Amino acid sequence: MKKDRANIEEKLTVWEKRLVEVSDTRKKILDLITEIPGLEGEVLTRRYVHRENWEEICEGIHYSWTGVFRIHDRALRMVQDRLDQGDTFDS
Repeated sequence: MKKDRANIEEKLTVWEKRLVEVSDTRKKILDLITEIPGLEGEVLTRRYVHRENWEEICEGIHYSWTGVFRIHDRALRMVQDRLDQGDTFDS
């Protein structure tokens, strides 16, 4: 019984550590998203911070689906450029 309890406690410790790591990474991603300017930043914020669906985003910024997807693609390239310049989630 003691061995089972120790095993469970060890697993809980590992999972708690992973949750902290995921939470830290999520915060860094959200911080990066909020730094993207213009419509690109707004689309990313609406989608990934406010969890709006594509239709809500289209209505909110008064763009067609095609327009929103183009903006989203540009925004993802902006994020990738930031990451390529050394803005990583490891620090």
